[in-house]
Amino acid sequence: MIGLLKNGRELMQRLLIILFSSFLNLNATSLHAKAYIGLGLGPDLITLKQTAHIMSPAPFGFNVIDKKNLSGTGIFGSLFAGIEGQKNKIAIAIEGNVDISSANYKSSNKEFNNENYSQTQYKMSQGLGLSILPGYLITPTSLFYGRIGYTNTHLKIATNDASLNNFSGRLNGVKLGAGIRQALSEAILIRLEYELSQYKSIDLKTFDALSLVTKNTNIKPRQHQVALSIVAQFNMI
Repeated sequence: MIGLLKNGRELMQRLLIILFSSFLNLNATSLHAKAYIGLGLGPDLITLKQTAHIMSPAPFGFNVIDKKNLSGTGIFGSLFAGIEGQKNKIAIAIEGNVDISSANYKSSNKEFNNENYSQTQYKMSQGLGLSILPGYLITPTSLFYGRIGYTNTHLKIATNDASLNNFSGRLNGVKLGAGIRQALSEAILIRLEYELSQYKSIDLKTFDALSLVTKNTNIKPRQHQVALSIVAQFNMI
């Protein structure tokens, strides 16, 4: 186990040196690197841009485009760890994260005459990602930083609506963000960050054999998060 941790640390050091060298033409001896681990908590907003194409054949057919913007809220927690290198006022970090969220959206349709009741729930509950965080020290203890990286989440659609499919699967996406970090001491820091995640869209299709109605639905999920985090860091090289 110790050997694996040592090898992992050396690999992260090499990746960080390569990253700095690419942007700043630095070498290992001029790089001041720290590892860190942290825990974040904050509000989570999911938005679902839904476009449905509903068709029925002639002679009494129709061709309709129905657009909806759905949104749901919740609370999320994030466990993250990374390694950061600094040179003068420039900082670059590589960070991985695992998230758990309660964000969800629920809708219902009640048609009393025919006693037709339907309910749909959209939920994004588990996420993970890997990001690069470039930053600039605006004071010796305050860092402004951005984020760009890969993200992956689990989306679940549970419904008894005959015009929509159930869905459960993981979606890839891109995460962008910006934040500010403040050092409370050499080892303890706090940071506040806004993150935007855009995920790959999904396509669902239903067909009603009785009415001959076809419905093609495209859903584009997006996630907005604001996290207040506590971070512990320690020297590496």
